Amino acid sequence: MTGRRKGKKRHRSPAGAEPHDGGSALLRPIDPERDLLGRAPVRLQVEGDLFLGHGFGHQRVVIPLSSVKALGTYFSPRTRGAPRRGLVVLDAEDRVLLKARGDWPADALGDFARKAGLPSPGYRPGGRRRLRRAKGCRRLRTAPRGSWLVSVFATVALLGCLVFGGAIALLLATQTVPRSFGAVRVLIDIVALLAGTAAGLTASVYLLKAADTAVKWLARWVARRLGHDVPDTPPAPPSLGRSRRRPPGFAGLAVPVLAIFGPIVLTVTIVSGVRDEHLIDRLNRHGVSTSGTVEDRPAVSTGGHGTSITHHVELTFTTRDGRYVTTSDRSIGGVTYTNLAARDVTVVYDPRHPATAAVGRQLRISPWHGGRTTNLVSGSVFTVLLLAYAALRLRGRRTSPRSERRRSPH
Repeated sequence: MTGRRKGKKRHRSPAGAEPHDGGSALLRPIDPERDLLGRAPVRLQVEGDLFLGHGFGHQRVVIPLSSVKALGTYFSPRTRGAPRRGLVVLDAEDRVLLKARGDWPADALGDFARKAGLPSPGYRPGGRRRLRRAKGCRRLRTAPRGSWLVSVFATVALLGCLVFGGAIALLLATQTVPRSFGAVRVLIDIVALLAGTAAGLTASVYLLKAADTAVKWLARWVARRLGHDVPDTPPAPPSLGRSRRRPPGFAGLAVPVLAIFGPIVLTVTIVSGVRDEHLIDRLNRHGVSTSGTVEDRPAVSTGGHGTSITHHVELTFTTRDGRYVTTSDRSIGGVTYTNLAARDVTVVYDPRHPATAAVGRQLRISPWHGGRTTNLVSGSVFTVLLLAYAALRLRGRRTSPRSERRRSPH
């Protein structure tokens, strides 16, 4: 037979309440804010006959424990934005001595009140009219100073990336899709705008994360240089735990968008630019000048998607040996002669292949100006973003718990 061991039953403190000497306790919010060094100074504490509240900026609020009647939590809904919730310290007349915003653990709050010799905390209706303030009421700084400025900067950066991504995608779509597509171009422009906005949103998320990491690393480096105590590895927020955050749902759409408007557009732009550069060099070296005409002969077609117009620009000239040649005029550097009637121009052709010809004015224009310069810049930017995203994804997979279990011999 086995008997039960007699003895005193131990009381376990819930998460968030830490026992101290003399039966006191230390209470922290569920998900406390942290400074650039990874420290979370926000806490409530009882030391002897003093009730202490610690906040950011070395804030230390001291209240005699005899003046504290009870603790309570409040919830104040708002018409705009998230509701406000927090903790209040009340005196004998139910007036607020200390107010601390944030989400505080209910079980830990009850244990903290019991150790401080206070009654069980209860719910207090929020609002300025219902919560009366005592003389000398203090508000605990539960967020670092300048946090609102960071929020404004993040919002501006997010909107800027959205507008930039949508504008670049729309510009690329209008320049790369030929006019022969007709009314379909409007649908393609809308899809490109939405896709570019999604790509800008994804890029802004990762850029803000990278900026946050860089600023925190710089702050820790400066603090070490100045001789301050800096924790080696800042603790992770309690809400994260060991779980890994999944990428946003729109990341799956952003990858093909970055691939299309990044390396694909960049490759097409470079190939077409090199081709035009080769044609200009060939005609400048071996070309022969003669007089001719250039004329746009548009072809109108009607279908289920509306009316579309296809432009056929043709060059007509006579070679030195008397041959009559009609060939299409190539677009060099985006320069075309559409919507023009027949016009006399100077034509430069290759005597070995007379069909290879161009208007003499086109040979004096750089094939990289205008839209191709925009394509080169935007394609390079999107390619760098795609490579950065791929590097972050590979790094996340290498450091995931599943990959670590595969590497372990046991």
